[in-house]
Amino acid sequence: MSDFVYDCCSIASVWLFDDEATAKASDLLEQLKDGYAFVPSSRYLEFGNVLIQAEQQKRITSTQISTRLELISRLSIVTRTETGSRAFREMLTSILHQFLEFKRRTVLN
Repeated sequence: MSDFVYDCCSIASVWLFDDEATAKASDLLEQLKDGYAFVPSSRYLEFGNVLIQAEQQKRITSTQISTRLELISRLSIVTRTETGSRAFREMLTSILHQFLEFKRRTVLN
């Protein structure tokens, strides 16, 4: 078994469009036959964005989008939802820290 984590946008884009095929992406796709890919919860947004842009550029039709989403859904991909909530918490912490630092500097000046 060969499990791995992948960058949704770059690898899935290659899987979705024949003209972007690479040996490495094909190897990763082959690994999914015996293992799992782990992805963050943002994968749905990333897939959607790639497909919408491709449709706008006339690289793909809405029917082809449905077909490709069906094919992707059959793969052994595990979505890790905790990555999204953790990133959100850390982002809020960072924003709060920046705000408090700004307030401190503004009040002291």
